[in-house]
Amino acid sequence: AGMDALPPDAAWNVWALLFGLGATLGAIAHERRFAVPVDWAIAASGLVCTVTGALNLAAPAFALAFNPAITMALGAAIFAAGVRVDASDPSRRTRRSDIAFWLHLIAAPMIVHAVMPLVAGGMGDINGAEAVVVLLVFAALGLVAIVIDRRALLVSGLIYAGIAIGYLLSQNVAESLGLSLTLLTLAAVVLGLSAGWRPLRRAIVPRLPLGSLRAIIPPPT
Repeated sequence: AGMDALPPDAAWNVWALLFGLGATLGAIAHERRFAVPVDWAIAASGLVCTVTGALNLAAPAFALAFNPAITMALGAAIFAAGVRVDASDPSRRTRRSDIAFWLHLIAAPMIVHAVMPLVAGGMGDINGAEAVVVLLVFAALGLVAIVIDRRALLVSGLIYAGIAIGYLLSQNVAESLGLSLTLLTLAAVVLGLSAGWRPLRRAIVPRLPLGSLRAIIPPPT
């Protein structure tokens, strides 16, 4: 009886729903008592488990067919929450900055891991055109990251950028050399972003037509 009477997939989804709901309520209670910033991300993750568990139970065919889109939508909602929290503290001087950091840390991989397969298909058999698209998407995510002054989107996209760069390099060099050059390129990107993040923001953000959004993003420093 009980859970044992359910098919394995259904039982797993029931547990996911219950665990997600419990994690969300527990994180909310803990945050209200102790004001720990990471509780917001825990609550958001719990909501994701709750929603996906409920969808898999109520409409399994729909959930399976639209899984990337659902993941992207949930990630975008968490991302929007992070941006909204950041907007209330553009100078990043209060606890709200830490809250937004954790929300972006949860949202970024959900968005990136949902978007890349949608625009490029399976990364295991990527072709030249798809590699270029992946790098263009990575550049767009990088621009968003620079504007909002959060690196999570870029970090989450590095693995896909590496696959795309590796493919493009492998077309002209030996496989072992292509792997070495790919790792070297990624290392250069990471080091460049780490050392040049502030100069990049100073160079790019003032030139963008952000309008009223400029008031809610951190000023370039």
